[in-house]
Amino acid sequence: MFTTVLLTEKALTEHDVRRIAALHGDEPVRVHVVVPAHEAADVQAEVDASVAGLQAAGMAEVDGETTGDHPVPAVVEIVRRLNADEVVVLTEPHLVTDLIRRDWATRLRHELDLPVLHVVLGTDQVVS
Repeated sequence: MFTTVLLTEKALTEHDVRRIAALHGDEPVRVHVVVPAHEAADVQAEVDASVAGLQAAGMAEVDGETTGDHPVPAVVEIVRRLNADEVVVLTEPHLVTDLIRRDWATRLRHELDLPVLHVVLGTDQVVS
């Protein structure tokens, strides 16, 4: 089964769920959602909401977890553990956040030999 590791700053919007669900057409896909700890009071709720949305959209398998403040090393380990096929990084549409978080996708590309897609939460904008 094709496996996607999804690194997101916060819970997926309905738009994000539809977009992720449509990425591979009818191919069965496993999605593993990763949300880094940040100033939000309950990061696990963001993971749970994203997992529930993707399950409702008909993804073959969905699960997730939280990480520490530095998610890149955690995502590298998760990718290797799950033998993932791709990483999708979703970040908020703020200029400062984009400049800081863009590093996630760049660093993951340097660490992993697989596709890393960087998109803006709630939009169709592909950053890189």
